[in-house]
Amino acid sequence: MITLAVIGIRGYGQRLVDQFKKKHVNSESFGERLRNIDFKKLQSYDIVFFHFSPTISLRGFFVLLRLKIMNKKIIVNWVGSDVLQANTNFVAKFFSKLSQPLIDVNISESPKLAEELKKIKIISKPSKSPVFNLYELKKLPHEKKIAVYLPDRFDYMWDFYQGDLIKKLVKTFPKVEFIIVSNRGENFSEKNVTCLKWVDNMEDIYSNVVAVIRLPLHDGQSATTLEALSIGRTMITTSDNLPYCLVANNFDEVKRHLKEVLENPILNINGSKYVHKNFDLDKLTNNLISIFEDLDGGEQ
Repeated sequence: MITLAVIGIRGYGQRLVDQFKKKHVNSESFGERLRNIDFKKLQSYDIVFFHFSPTISLRGFFVLLRLKIMNKKIIVNWVGSDVLQANTNFVAKFFSKLSQPLIDVNISESPKLAEELKKIKIISKPSKSPVFNLYELKKLPHEKKIAVYLPDRFDYMWDFYQGDLIKKLVKTFPKVEFIIVSNRGENFSEKNVTCLKWVDNMEDIYSNVVAVIRLPLHDGQSATTLEALSIGRTMITTSDNLPYCLVANNFDEVKRHLKEVLENPILNINGSKYVHKNFDLDKLTNNLISIFEDLDGGEQ
């Protein structure tokens, strides 16, 4: 029988555990902070599943080393920002390569990420992550509001999610109301901007906007993009990982796409159909469990 310890970002790790338990997988969430891992408690589990890469830091390398000394099987699920670090930051690249003998399986959230990891000689198995909040198609609202994903939990996020571009955008469209989520509002004083540090129900946000903007410098599998598409909203993004999105690589392209959306809002029916067909929660969960079972020798 599989025994699984999950180390995942914020509440996502616990949601994974809840989903695994529905499939009768003995699992437990150990939070996200490497410095706070309870190694004594973790002794009860055979497989350790990271839903981010601990390899990009010295601390993460020593965590992996200790787990391997404890004879744990280790799976690392790479997300977009980790792949970017491993490819562009010398220290992250060094420790990512150094950590490979300690890892049993690398997972990447898309074939594109797998190719990027391959450039630094890290072989990974493409596997989509479970998505917990897909919504039913909803008609467009009468008001033409725009949602923006611009988190500010860490300082680097302003540049990573192109905060300066967003700042310029809200000034360029002063009559459009922008709802910026996961943001405390410390960099915005514009009257057409509402910043929300935390949202209990993102479905309400998506239901009341005609489009969603998310502009990371690098991307993997974005929950925001999938959620917005599922409910039928136009998605303006820097990523070409998913179809039925408007891809923008600079300010002028974002401006052009946004102007088109405001002039002619369209319900993104094809985007919704695609997401619901290709990101079925039950199927994606089973895919992950099959990876665990293969590593565990197929034991039930």
